[in-house]
Amino acid sequence: ETYQSGSYKVTKNSKAIRDHNKVGWGPITYLEGFQRSSNVAIAKMVNEKLGFEKYREYLTKFGFEKPTGIEVPNEAGGNIVYEYPLDKITTGYGQGTAITAIQQIQAATAIAGNGEMLKPHIIARIADPNTNKIVEETQREIAGKPISENTAKQVREVMESVIYSP
Repeated sequence: ETYQSGSYKVTKNSKAIRDHNKVGWGPITYLEGFQRSSNVAIAKMVNEKLGFEKYREYLTKFGFEKPTGIEVPNEAGGNIVYEYPLDKITTGYGQGTAITAIQQIQAATAIAGNGEMLKPHIIARIADPNTNKIVEETQREIAGKPISENTAKQVREVMESVIYSP
């Protein structure tokens, strides 16, 4: 499916969001929009294809509001700004909302791991330096399953196309 790149207004009174080159690339496919990092493609997907409520559910499923539980004191959760239509759109392409790098890594494990999102750990194991005996070892922990195996595969293919497409 194609869309008109360049600019997009989420409501008739909202400020227009623009693609990073300010003018877009004319009518292009959503795949090309993703490959070109089009703000308009993401905005239209969040608003018109997925819908604000469903998108908000995914933000929660991916755990962006809460700490991951990684082994550091006082880990912060994300701050999802999701009040006005423009907030919802800009969250789609990574502006106006704050998440931590470790939350982003955790979310990426769902894409890499066929839908299973893993809890991150800093240390895999601790061994006694004198005996090499393992004193402590972390176990694989599933933090959620925010997407299906098929969706994870499709997202990987789209992401790979960013590298290999002309």
